Amino acid sequence: MKRITFAASRPTNTTYYTALPGPVRLRIIFWVGSVLLLTALAWPHIARAQAIITQSSLNMAVVAQAKQRIGRAVGDGSDVTLITTVLRAAGAQTGFQDYPAAGDHVWGVYLGKMTPEANGVLTTLESPAYDWRPGRGLLCQPGDVLEFTGVRVQSADRRIKYMLDNLAAVVTAVSPHGRYCRFVTQSVSNKLGASQITVFMPSLDKGTIRAFRPVSSRTSALTRSSRLNAKLLRFCVDKLGVQVNDGQCAMLVQVGLEKIGAATGFRDAPDRGDYVWGALVATITAHSGKITISVPASQASFASNLPKIFAPGNILQLHGVHIVARTSRALVGEDASHHTAVVEGFTSGTDVVHVLEQNSNGKLYVTRGSYELSGMVAGTIRVYQPLPK
Repeated sequence: MKRITFAASRPTNTTYYTALPGPVRLRIIFWVGSVLLLTALAWPHIARAQAIITQSSLNMAVVAQAKQRIGRAVGDGSDVTLITTVLRAAGAQTGFQDYPAAGDHVWGVYLGKMTPEANGVLTTLESPAYDWRPGRGLLCQPGDVLEFTGVRVQSADRRIKYMLDNLAAVVTAVSPHGRYCRFVTQSVSNKLGASQITVFMPSLDKGTIRAFRPVSSRTSALTRSSRLNAKLLRFCVDKLGVQVNDGQCAMLVQVGLEKIGAATGFRDAPDRGDYVWGALVATITAHSGKITISVPASQASFASNLPKIFAPGNILQLHGVHIVARTSRALVGEDASHHTAVVEGFTSGTDVVHVLEQNSNGKLYVTRGSYELSGMVAGTIRVYQPLPK
């Protein structure tokens, strides 16, 4: 700003400030606007990078704690005691409920399983929220926990054949192409105390290996997800009677998640058109009049708790669902092959799910609806919880 001083007849001086020239003001507005725009565009990536760094730090802490105990007997000498001690020392959660049966331990977020096949190791990704594709090596990374069931695999030098059954271990190293995996465990091959062994993964010819990712006890991911549920529900209620985007059912959820700052862009699973909206809470399947409810290992406590599964703000992805109502036969949505809706509430006595949806019965705007689970005779409903970026 230019400073201009005028001499008055009196001894004092009067000072005036002139406005900035137009071109200068425009340049300032341009640069400030550019910084704000770039910050807004980069913020989701910054938040995701922070989440990755936090998870990596937790995994590295787990590896460090596991290596510190090599050669020492931990507790009663069992593998469960070792893994529990390591996870707690690293600041990770423990005490998850066994799933699917007693003795099938859960150590965090369930990533998937690895089983033998003719050409090597078959990896089955069972948590669509994690971006893993064939060719990226093993499903696990250092710091993850593996649960071995009836596994037969050879050592790195092919001289020893290990039989690993009902055994848990912490991964400490993985070769770039996933051919070798090194882990720390306890009570294996008559060794006293915790030991570190390396196996040749292509030699896996029997059993199943389940992979889990530790969950920090100091984070509030569940709380943040619950807040996202509330925000998504509020967004949908505010849009009642309004067409969101092009009026398609999925766009209500897509736009809503983007507005509240939740994660989007997950790969379709298991097939194209089966949209994934966050963390898988449960899968409800109806066939020949029988309804089956399955949940991921990390959500085992939800198995028989329908009000938790259908929590307000959770997202339903329907595939080929056919519901026979008490008064008439009806298809869920105009096209029952695929439909998306947001849970507004659940009535336990009648097992009715109340939803907010778009493009239902030909209405290209947001309406309220309800699904009577007891009348579901065909199809699949996958329930997702929004995830923070």
